[in-house]
Amino acid sequence: MKYILSLSLIILFCDYGLSQNFSVYKDFKFARPEQYREQEQMALEASKFILSTKHTQENTERLYAIQFMMKWMEGTPDHNLEIKPWLAGIMKTDQFLYPVGLAALTRVALDEKLGKPEGDKFQLEAANLIADYVGTKEYSIRARSTVKKFMQAKEEGKLKEFIEN
Repeated sequence: MKYILSLSLIILFCDYGLSQNFSVYKDFKFARPEQYREQEQMALEASKFILSTKHTQENTERLYAIQFMMKWMEGTPDHNLEIKPWLAGIMKTDQFLYPVGLAALTRVALDEKLGKPEGDKFQLEAANLIADYVGTKEYSIRARSTVKKFMQAKEEGKLKEFIEN
């Protein structure tokens, strides 16, 4: 019995410790340009969180992460996160992919592990992140129109050509 109780407590605390808490940033306001640099790590964490969770109305932490990330994107003086036509088409096709597209741009811009690529490599890295999200069955994204063509290009190894057109 002690073993089951101990295991249950460990699982409970591990789950709590790994959960994200973006509600503290719900009403965060950027007052100075330096604050954008200071909050880059939180913007990166928000983008990772968005790219790793399913959209649901009940997930308020995801909504807070989106809200914070968008505020950061709006005013950061250090990064030009341009929405190219291929990305605009995907985001327009499915409203739930709008924050995913923005999160992909933010993650590529800030994640040291991705090597901070530039130009076409930047766009390709963002496209791969979006394709990974869309391809995750548990997120239940229905590939329609542009998204369907996008995923087909990914499967055929022609993602670079897709984003260049």
